[in-house]
Amino acid sequence: MITRQSGTERSKRVGRTSDDDRVHVVTLVESIGSGGAERVALEIAVRLDATRFRSTVCVTRIPHGRQMEGAARERREAHERLAAESGVRVLALGRRTTWQLWTWLPLVSMLLRERPAVIHGHMFGSNVWAVVIGRLTGVPCVVAHDHNACDEPGHDDDLAA
Repeated sequence: MITRQSGTERSKRVGRTSDDDRVHVVTLVESIGSGGAERVALEIAVRLDATRFRSTVCVTRIPHGRQMEGAARERREAHERLAAESGVRVLALGRRTTWQLWTWLPLVSMLLRERPAVIHGHMFGSNVWAVVIGRLTGVPCVVAHDHNACDEPGHDDDLAA
């Protein structure tokens, strides 16, 4: 027998809030608009079914406008527009160096407050931070998405077999 949970019971489930019953997925990536892995991360976040998932993209590093020129700046701005038009929230941390630990506070605060069901890291650095911060804040599902595994020495032998 299947029973329906009341709104209050549903809101207690991880990844959902009382005013939004969708599963919350947080995507962690260093930047948007700079490379293929970043584009894949954004595409996944944008293409999640908006009736079932609430998506947040946390961009840990954003170069200042003067550092990005021409096509790179245009790509970043286009990706930011795509996220906004798709209803994907972007949380920009603006981290400049690895050890600026205080720059992670907005993400940690959001994870503790909103209790997302999934944190999905892309590329090595974001994967490490996703695991550390996800575990410390109690996110039940941490996904580490390694985009370049086949480019590492020795992996081409696995593909040939």
